[in-house]
Amino acid sequence: MALRTGSGGDGGRARSRDGKAARDARRAQVWVDRAERRESEPALMVTRADVLVAVAGLALAGVVAARMWFGAGASGGGSPTLGADLSAGADGSAPVDASASQGSAAGSGLYAVVQNTQGFREVLPLSQDATVRVESSLGTNVVEVSDGRVRVSEADCANQVCVQTGWAQYEGQTITCLPHQLVVQVVSDPDDASDLG
Repeated sequence: MALRTGSGGDGGRARSRDGKAARDARRAQVWVDRAERRESEPALMVTRADVLVAVAGLALAGVVAARMWFGAGASGGGSPTLGADLSAGADGSAPVDASASQGSAAGSGLYAVVQNTQGFREVLPLSQDATVRVESSLGTNVVEVSDGRVRVSEADCANQVCVQTGWAQYEGQTITCLPHQLVVQVVSDPDDASDLG
């Protein structure tokens, strides 16, 4: 006696075709539902004002990137100390380069306030080229003023962020050396500089 599974003949194939047809119908209904939802949702409209804002934002980003690129690239080579004797003064103050010459008028009226948390504070006019060595128990930084701008040209800290910042020449710009707790601020009035003391 033989054991039969199913109804025999091609009844199994018929059920298979019916199941596939039902699945296809469900899939088609899902697509129809999605299309109806898309039609009922408001379409995304891009206005002329949106385009203008996007273009202005990209233009501003380009200007900022160009200033950063060309500003940092203008640091140039040569001796960062300008051949000055950078040994500490007898009174403990940081010496100013004795060979300092008159710089360009680009920074006239602006000052670089160099200070650290250990009480050092020096005000350098950006109109005069100068080099200052700031030594503290945390480390040493060399601050250079040239052509109406200022930078940290040398530092013995590990990360060198202060050196890589490059030149600062506009009011409100700041160069910071966190490991040495040193800040260089460009200000129009030295009294406006933040007090680290």
